[in-house]
Amino acid sequence: MKTWNPYPLVRLFLPFAAGILIAIFSGCSFRIPLFVFVIMLLLSGTYVFFLARKISYRTRWIYGWSFYLMIVCCGYELTLSRTAALENNHFIHLKQPASYTLVRITAPPQLREKSIKAEAEMMMNGDSSGMKPVSGQLMLYLATDSASSLLEYGDLILIQKVPEVVAAPANPGAFDYQHYLAMRGVYHQAFVRNGDWRFIGKGSRSALFTLAYDIRSHILGILSDNGITGREFAVTSALLIGYTDKLDPELLSDYSGTGAIHILSVSGMHVGLIYAGLNLLLFFFDKIRYGKYPKALLLLLCIWVYALVTGLSPCVLRAALMFSLIVTGKLFSRNAEIFNTLAASAMILLIINPYYITDMGFQLTYMAVIGIVAIQPSIQAWWTPRWWILQQGWSITTVSIAAQILTFPMGMYYFQQFPNYFLITNFVALPLSTAIIYLALVVLAVSFIPSVSVLLSKVLSWMVIALNSSIGWIEQLPGSVSRGVYVTGFEALLIYGMVISVLLFLYKKNKVAIFAALTMAIALCSSLLMAQWRIQNQASLVVYQTGKSRTVDFIRARERLLLADSMIICNERKIDFYTGGLMDRKGVRDFNGLCTDANVASSLHAGLYKYHSFAQFLDQRIAWVNCKETSLQKLNVDFLILTNNARLTITDLLATYQPEYIIIDATNSKIRAGKWVRECEEYGIPCWSVPEQGAFVWDAKM
Repeated sequence: MKTWNPYPLVRLFLPFAAGILIAIFSGCSFRIPLFVFVIMLLLSGTYVFFLARKISYRTRWIYGWSFYLMIVCCGYELTLSRTAALENNHFIHLKQPASYTLVRITAPPQLREKSIKAEAEMMMNGDSSGMKPVSGQLMLYLATDSASSLLEYGDLILIQKVPEVVAAPANPGAFDYQHYLAMRGVYHQAFVRNGDWRFIGKGSRSALFTLAYDIRSHILGILSDNGITGREFAVTSALLIGYTDKLDPELLSDYSGTGAIHILSVSGMHVGLIYAGLNLLLFFFDKIRYGKYPKALLLLLCIWVYALVTGLSPCVLRAALMFSLIVTGKLFSRNAEIFNTLAASAMILLIINPYYITDMGFQLTYMAVIGIVAIQPSIQAWWTPRWWILQQGWSITTVSIAAQILTFPMGMYYFQQFPNYFLITNFVALPLSTAIIYLALVVLAVSFIPSVSVLLSKVLSWMVIALNSSIGWIEQLPGSVSRGVYVTGFEALLIYGMVISVLLFLYKKNKVAIFAALTMAIALCSSLLMAQWRIQNQASLVVYQTGKSRTVDFIRARERLLLADSMIICNERKIDFYTGGLMDRKGVRDFNGLCTDANVASSLHAGLYKYHSFAQFLDQRIAWVNCKETSLQKLNVDFLILTNNARLTITDLLATYQPEYIIIDATNSKIRAGKWVRECEEYGIPCWSVPEQGAFVWDAKM
């Protein structure tokens, strides 16, 4: 217990976070009555003030754990109180919502290729007979035109559209956008065409956020006016203020593959650079009596203005809170324990919004900081270089290794990849990105002198080009990234347990820790072996939801044969978007593609033999139908796949085929699919509608 004594806030944070996680993932909506908390507080107070000295030391753990239980309950109850869907007037509870909804835009709209995306809150719902108040966040997509392009933060608009629940992923292994938005309190979305919405007026706006958005727009305007365009503008604005709307998918892929994606998301590194730069510029306050007070005030003000301008993401909030606590501690000549500072900032953030705990950036940034604080000093002590340049290089190396030790399990869990050259990347990215941020700040500072700002902007553009080129070159190196490194959540926890146990053994020489590490290593190996056994014995048929394209996967062991239309089979990005997540989970490495228009036979890949509109996959017979056919005798098939809005009924089909299962693929409209589903129900034939239910997955029993 003595080990935990210096970290009281860490001891409070752990049960508090446990209560939040229980509330989020248990799905339970039971509210703890107020009198339960009153009783817990009375019991705790009685123990602290009257019984602490009278009770045996051996039994004090009972009261300690009782206190932790109360903290767990606090985290649980706080989470439920901040869950929007549990509000009585939330839109999700309306049984028959009307077609008119009054919404207020809550953030600056984002201009996309074919639409304008805006976050909004629902305020009223009704029709011509009357409107009633509702609550709930909404993701709004408006068709681009001259009117929608003028919308701003705080505008009120009336949409003639019933917001729909955000759909679950249509394909297995795809990014779960529904869950992502739900963790941010957004459950609905609306796609609104031109003419189906009307501007009502200016709604309420936060003066603070309005100022922040205006400052951000002004900064972007300065960068653009100084000739910074294209990818240089996208990366500079992302590095400086976290504006990522202009980053293209290829650029994001390069940064992600090399492990440098973190520099494009404003986080602790960026806030730390701002703090370090300001602390250096304000050095003269240290020579003035009582100068530390205005200096601390200016530092706090600048840190929080920067946090506001960058959008108050969880990562920025964490960094701003941490540096604020550091500044405040120095002001009163107190150096707080860094782990307590981290725990305090995390608790404050979770009190503001308990759902921050599910944010990937929140998790990664805290893990990275903990790794740097706990591990980096020990690695740094291995070697003391003589020359300054080597000292800086060694410092970057140790920071990168320390951060990677505690973030790589999470990286493999979320991204299914590992950047093998992360050390090389950080040697290039960290110095260049630091120089770019500081130079961009100088450009903003001298923007009132056009000749100087334009010249510096050209230098800034060259530096960003050098950064992008370096990242692209590293990403193209052989073996730059290990893709498809899929681990489950349980396996990621086992890896973390092993890492923490090994660190405890190295630092504390705790023999129990090494046995714990070996136990978890055995459990991890067993889990991975079971996964390999499942992969070697798997066989699956997948009919994907890919809009209006025909896309079918045949998977056997580590092989696959993808049958798809030419618009899919020739587009690597689309293949990865629709099928990449599932292939990572199934451990599939070999890819073979076949255009659906091809009539060639293929019996060498994934156990499939195909000819014309018929196929044999293992012992399953498959037929595709897009027109009425006749046969002298009924053809027995296991799967009958209907395509291209075939103008026929199930009765027509049953005259030629005797199917065990009917699949309606994505090339059919929802109206025709619905008719076929109803007919199948009448005949008692199992049916799956891909347009309505998402991808169809059949796994063979091996």
